[in-house]
Amino acid sequence: DLRRPAMPVDWHGRTLVPMYHPGRQSTLHRPHAQQVGDWRRLGALLRERQILPALPNRYAARAT
Repeated sequence: DLRRPAMPVDWHGRTLVPMYHPGRQSTLHRPHAQQVGDWRRLGALLRERQILPALPNRYAARAT
């Protein structure tokens, strides 16, 4: 379902992750905390799939 941001969708052998644009305009319709949560979920997905390296320990507590 493409209406749920930061939720992976399989598409023709690829994974799409729909996201809102990070500009200020999007915060008129969604709280900033939701935007941050979406970016954190995307980061977690990329680390889970080993596309991004793991976070250093000093950031691990903040990312949850």
